[in-house]
Amino acid sequence: MDSKAVEEGIMVAYQKIKEEKGRIPLSREMPHLGVILKKYHTWNQFVAQMEGKAYYDRIGVISNEQILQEIRSLYYKLGYPPHYRQYKRSATARLRFGTWEQTMKKANIPYTPIKGSSCSLEEIDYKVNQIKAVGEQEFTWHQLTKKHHFPVQIVVRVFGSFKNFKKHYGISDSHLHLSRASVVAGYTNLRKYNERVTVKMLSNYFECSTAVMMRIIREVNHGKGINDLKKQIEKSTITN
Repeated sequence: MDSKAVEEGIMVAYQKIKEEKGRIPLSREMPHLGVILKKYHTWNQFVAQMEGKAYYDRIGVISNEQILQEIRSLYYKLGYPPHYRQYKRSATARLRFGTWEQTMKKANIPYTPIKGSSCSLEEIDYKVNQIKAVGEQEFTWHQLTKKHHFPVQIVVRVFGSFKNFKKHYGISDSHLHLSRASVVAGYTNLRKYNERVTVKMLSNYFECSTAVMMRIIREVNHGKGINDLKKQIEKSTITN
């Protein structure tokens, strides 16, 4: 159906509903609402046009350029492409430009969307650099999620694994430091499902290499290895 036929259908539908209901139609009753809003910008302006009345909006009909400028300002404020929920006129923007991705393109904002998420790769880049800039040393899953509210699960979906993510950003496993309590908690959780907990299993649990995990075990266990740590944990469990 061409645009002229759609417009004619809108006019016919408006008059038909008005006659049947004995009142001005509601927006939800009209077909092709998206087309209406794209052309007239607001429902009230469309109704005024249909009723042959002058339309006065206290705020005024916002221009495309003003929308794009507001989005650019938000982009500069955040440091990364905004989510559509972060922009108050996102519904209007998407009606004007098609999709949020097309809106970003129209605003000349670098934007690489992540499927199934409101995040973009540019947002991930920005947040990683911000975390590194403050001298963060603990790039662990739990630390990033708890302290920085970082979307780790989305990152793993994009890069395939937490290890690949760290490699991509040049984050060394040597930055990883864990407390004795964290190691014990990790061991205890693994022990629930495995009779024999190994260094490899712990390294997978904390997303680090076995070499780094062995170093951490020695750090929290006075220079002694995994076997001694197991004995102490098992002894403590029996005592309690």
